[in-house]
Amino acid sequence: MTFFVHRERVGRGAGAGASLSKSFYSRGVSQAGIPTTQAQSIVDAIKARWANAPEIVVVSDMSDARIPKEVRAEDQKQRSNGATGEPEGFYHKGKVYLLASQLNSPADVIRVLLHETLGHFGLRGVFGKTLGDVLDQLTLARRGEVIAKARGYGLVRSDANGNPAVDVDTATDAQVWAAMDRPHKQVAAEEVLAVLERLTDRKFNHIRASIARVLGLRKPLDCLA
Repeated sequence: MTFFVHRERVGRGAGAGASLSKSFYSRGVSQAGIPTTQAQSIVDAIKARWANAPEIVVVSDMSDARIPKEVRAEDQKQRSNGATGEPEGFYHKGKVYLLASQLNSPADVIRVLLHETLGHFGLRGVFGKTLGDVLDQLTLARRGEVIAKARGYGLVRSDANGNPAVDVDTATDAQVWAAMDRPHKQVAAEEVLAVLERLTDRKFNHIRASIARVLGLRKPLDCLA
């Protein structure tokens, strides 16, 4: 199974383990957060205008029993590999999870929710089984951005002792690229493509429009209108 983890770097940022499962974390600086009930009400208001929204699970933090065990294990592995910050949310096996304790405002709820749904969930709905081929093309077309994501998330293979093959903070771009296997490159490429700003770039209008149709929206941000 492949695990994809999305996170936001704090300071110099967070690393990610080379064991890639299909989860996508957003990490941020630890905050007091908003009440789970408030986060849930925001999600409910958005979903009410979202015809094909994925299942969205609002929890307080990573200790909630609804967090899959493999996700907790991956989070711990990333921490041991240098990750900092607490998960704000993640996408895993068709579901979006939001961690209210790390979302400090309604804007945070919307930001993380849109990244996971318009980005990762939406891309799968549009491209299906061909997403891998799309990502392979993107790794070559936007190699610099892919390497930057690899540095940010520690997306390099591990050595026999389970340590990163290179230090992503000090290695050259060529060294980081050489230490990335295809799954790492695809993970980084998907994060490049899934960034909300990228999806609203005019060059990606066709993708944005397709995602809107998949999600049942007249336009990607229709749920906020």
